[in-house]
Amino acid sequence: MLPVSVVIPTRDRPAQLHDAIESMLAGACVPAEIVVADQSTGPLRPLPGDGGEVDVRRVHLTTPGLSRGRNAGLAAARHDLVVFADDDVVADPQWLCRMVAALEEASPRTAISGAVLDDGPGDGFVPSVTRRTAPETFTGRQFGDPLFAGNMAIRRAAFDELGTFDERLGAGAEFPGAEDNDFGYRLLEAGWAIRFVPDAIVRHRGARHGRELLRLDWAYARGQGAFYAKHRRASDRFMLRRFGRNARFRLGRLRTAPRMLRGDWTAVRELVYLAGLVTGALAWLRRHGRDG
Repeated sequence: MLPVSVVIPTRDRPAQLHDAIESMLAGACVPAEIVVADQSTGPLRPLPGDGGEVDVRRVHLTTPGLSRGRNAGLAAARHDLVVFADDDVVADPQWLCRMVAALEEASPRTAISGAVLDDGPGDGFVPSVTRRTAPETFTGRQFGDPLFAGNMAIRRAAFDELGTFDERLGAGAEFPGAEDNDFGYRLLEAGWAIRFVPDAIVRHRGARHGRELLRLDWAYARGQGAFYAKHRRASDRFMLRRFGRNARFRLGRLRTAPRMLRGDWTAVRELVYLAGLVTGALAWLRRHGRDG
């Protein structure tokens, strides 16, 4: 296996970060280095594996933002093959072997997106998990978003060509979502492919409940609305159609009055998402104009 850099952005999740790194160090294939882009506000704890076979090191950032963390980790990474993961996942033993094998087998202008699964039974809703179960390669324009940057392998050449993650998008940023959707869209527009590899698995441990889940819906929707507005063009109605399809889907699930009166949280979530989608798009147009 060629040498690989794994980049993990993190903020105030020392226990989850520890488990994520430990799962990667215990895998059948291990990376040459793990770069932790740490935006934590509290004391920094020692990283697992520091001083061992794998070079595990930290880049400390004082300004938050998921995209900023990924970009900082990328800048510090030493190798041309880069794998991105989140700090609240646990990697399966064969995860890195399968991610890198898929990247090496694919054409040079291909990004690999692995599976993100719910980490077993439990209370709450786990967001940002993949629903696909079969291998698939995406090219050209898509009405969905096939790239999951929390489980992604890619060559550094993609960033040299397209630029890095948009730091206005993503958790902790001005618009707290859709940074992976934005980068995936830019890849496809530039003629790259995105290959989904269902057996390259990480398990997401980020279950949310109640009002915390509503806050997450609002954040994701604002980011998604901003993403649509960023790529809207007067001469190209594709993003406007995507916005409309998303909004109609949410409205179709809403059935607001009777379900909300019965205390149905699904209806409340759809209403919150719709509001976030619209306000995110309008706020982007107001702050950044119609051409991103």
